[in-house]
Amino acid sequence: MTDSTATEATTTDSNERDDTMTETNTDTATSEASTGEFQIRTNLYRAALGLFVLLAVVAVVQLYASVNATINTFVTDEYRPLFRAAFNLVVLLVSGIGISLTVRELTGE
Repeated sequence: MTDSTATEATTTDSNERDDTMTETNTDTATSEASTGEFQIRTNLYRAALGLFVLLAVVAVVQLYASVNATINTFVTDEYRPLFRAAFNLVVLLVSGIGISLTVRELTGE
């Protein structure tokens, strides 16, 4: 191997290392930027989810009050407790199913 061949080989190895380091630095900068964007997007989705949950809670409370008012209006006095109990049972069952599904999803089962 001559000196010029050795110099060319060293120069080629040096250029390859520089290219690899540049690609690594670019990949790191890109992944940091995408991680930051992902974090912002995640936080926006969480805020939107919180808002929608709040709206759903208000709607459920109003629905519950409206159903009780409807029971008071259309059901005679002697059957009101029975209808309220049935309605409360349905609300309890739906809530239990929702809680069960949520816990299963959170625990990964």
